Amino acid sequence: MSLRAWRTTIVRQCFALSATPYEANSLLLSPVPLLPAIYSSAFISTSAFNDITNGTNPGCGTVGFNAEPGWDPFTGLSTSNFVKLLSRWLLMP
Repeated sequence: MSLRAWRTTIVRQCFALSATPYEANSLLLSPVPLLPAIYSSAFISTSAFNDITNGTNPGCGTVGFNAEPGWDPFTGLSTSNFVKLLSRWLLMP
């Protein structure tokens, strides 16, 4: 948990890995562009991603979310396998 001043309000945050992009972006002070190519079927249909199907993320007084096949609020689309993701990326035109 952290306390962060947002505009003029103190906001209580409970977070885990989902906060990493937010924190990194706040250090850059500018938006980071998305890479829609990695969400294309060329990447999703490969083993470049590991679909997490078991587990939960309770915390901060909530029951959290369950991991399920496909997209879920706990892990999003999945976790990436960097070596395979890089090899697919290098094959792109």
